[in-house]
Amino acid sequence: MPERKVTPQHLQRDAYLYIRQSTPRQVVENTESTERQYALRERAVALGWPLERIHIIDNDLGKSGSSRPAETGFSSSSVRLPSARRAW
Repeated sequence: MPERKVTPQHLQRDAYLYIRQSTPRQVVENTESTERQYALRERAVALGWPLERIHIIDNDLGKSGSSRPAETGFSSSSVRLPSARRAW
């Protein structure tokens, strides 16, 4: 039997999904990519996280990393995130 990568200790933590496209054009033209990123929520549920413990950070959609202000959706959320390795 394969080793389970997501352990009960992982599932005690909240799951955070960072959804991102660099430009407004990418948001419009790459809808499949954005949909796939949002679909990671279902993947987290399938791995055992309850919906109420899955947080989506998407307020950086369509914003370039070179032109974003210092306070972005990712940077403001990363303050709350514990240091952790990717579970899947």
